[in-house]
Amino acid sequence: DGFWSNKNGRRASAMVFGRTKMAAECLRWFLAEQKWPQSVCDGFWSNKNGNPRREKAFYSHYTYHIMRTITLLLSAYIGKLNNAEYLNLMSRLRALIETATPEGVGLTAGEMTEFSELVDQLQARVNYTTASALTGQLDDLEKQRDSLLTFLFATINSGVSLPIAAQSEAAKALELIIRPYKNTQSLPDQQETVVINGLLADLGADSAETALATLGLTAIVAELKKINDQYAELTAQRSRDSEARAVATESAGSLRKRIDPLFEAIRQIAQAESIANPTAATAEFVLAFNGLVREVDRLYNLRTGNTQAEGGGETVIPGTDPGEGGEQTPEPEPTDPEEGGEETDSPSVI
Repeated sequence: DGFWSNKNGRRASAMVFGRTKMAAECLRWFLAEQKWPQSVCDGFWSNKNGNPRREKAFYSHYTYHIMRTITLLLSAYIGKLNNAEYLNLMSRLRALIETATPEGVGLTAGEMTEFSELVDQLQARVNYTTASALTGQLDDLEKQRDSLLTFLFATINSGVSLPIAAQSEAAKALELIIRPYKNTQSLPDQQETVVINGLLADLGADSAETALATLGLTAIVAELKKINDQYAELTAQRSRDSEARAVATESAGSLRKRIDPLFEAIRQIAQAESIANPTAATAEFVLAFNGLVREVDRLYNLRTGNTQAEGGGETVIPGTDPGEGGEQTPEPEPTDPEEGGEETDSPSVI
């Protein structure tokens, strides 16, 4: 019910019509509606009705000049991209679809909504941060307990040389206790919390409490314990909150597995729409899509140090002037159906 050719429309295979009557009608339509020059056609033939190689043959040496150009959307190996590159591709694809409108590229509103929501989720996950509002409070508490430790250690060390014997003896006793803790302020925050708890335990002995009272440091130690306990509590809360957010957010790998088939579906639907219902919008979308895929691939190669030359131009099917790129394949000598040229059952080109 139509025609096809398997050698880019050249005489070698001719353009075959399934039914003689239908062939005549199709030929008449092409001549009238498509304005094909009479010189292009020599007739038509068919061997589908038991009359092989007896009717006239319809040849078209110039099909690739007359048919419209169809540019194929490039495939993309998206599995090789890291999360940031993948998100860049999907975000920019969404923008291209919004520019052309989902309906313009053959997508339904539901399909576009599903794709857009998944891209938003991936955006949130890729840019996921462990920062918490509690971090500022913890920083303040850290400064306070470091100041208390500095004052406590300095007071005890200077008290050793006090002229009052009771104070000097008390300072000497406390100096022995704090000696292992002299670098506490320089420890990582959570390690510092544990070490301060050990210091407080040592200072909680009866003899140590008496010495602290003699030097007037009881309130300082009590404040240090209060600040250190607050720091430990907020640290635990921050860890719980961070874990809860991580559990509530789908992993990037899982999101990518859901987006991958949508990307391929969008590519194929848009391809079909650009062929079945070509418009300026679909043409612009195809051009922008292929440019996007090439750019993402180029950036990936730059990141990985792959300097292999990029591929050629757009992938097209008949309708493109052969002189526009690459070497031309010499046209084979035409085969007349009377001389025994065989047909095949399926076309090799669209």
